[in-house]
Amino acid sequence: MTVLTRISKAKFSGVMAVAAALAMTTNSWAECCRHYGTSCGGVGGCNIFCCNCDGGCRRPDDREYCKSAYTLCKINPIGKVTGGCGLAYKACLAAVESAEGCADGEEEKKSLAATPDDVGKKGPQKGAELFHAIDRNDDKKISAKEFAAHVNVHQRIIRMIDADKDGKFSADEIHKHLGERDKAYKPDANIVEVSVKDFWPHGGNHEHIFSQYDTDKSGHIDATEAAEGSHKSPKKDAEKKPAKKTE
Repeated sequence: MTVLTRISKAKFSGVMAVAAALAMTTNSWAECCRHYGTSCGGVGGCNIFCCNCDGGCRRPDDREYCKSAYTLCKINPIGKVTGGCGLAYKACLAAVESAEGCADGEEEKKSLAATPDDVGKKGPQKGAELFHAIDRNDDKKISAKEFAAHVNVHQRIIRMIDADKDGKFSADEIHKHLGERDKAYKPDANIVEVSVKDFWPHGGNHEHIFSQYDTDKSGHIDATEAAEGSHKSPKKDAEKKPAKKTE
């Protein structure tokens, strides 16, 4: 009986240690905003995990915001992984209706607009969700190949949709793209024009961005490095790769 008790205590201690480690990893993430694929819900720019956004996380304050977020979700290749576009859109509209029905005062409207669970979510879990979406083989680390694929698929979609290269996705361009992906697609009245920069603000310098998060230079980004990297400034992701020094 004593032996079994000792084993049980040992197992319990082990479980508690793992739980504590996971809690520490989760708590080490910066504030991360809800994302529609990788189109982050920040007021300003966000880093690659939609964290540490300039100005914090956005709150829906009008119906056009809801339509823009819905559009970005629909065209994003991992939108379905990170949340249902239609459900998020309905929740967004519900938040706007709540704000419209309240008394005057911007602060009160903002607080009411943030009430539905599916809108404006923030916190460590949002960055962790995006980490797992990029980690395609689910081995708890992002390889350079997975990271490059994540960046390249967005660049490819930009080339496919923005036919006139004007830096915008028009509603017509988006309808055409969605129709090519799904033959049963019918024009969606909630699709609106969005900026290419809103869809993918990080540019194409994926090797430089990856190297900033892969701090131990192991060739992959693990959960700890991602959590630590979530505190990075969005401006760091946008930096150009430093030129090689010549002798």
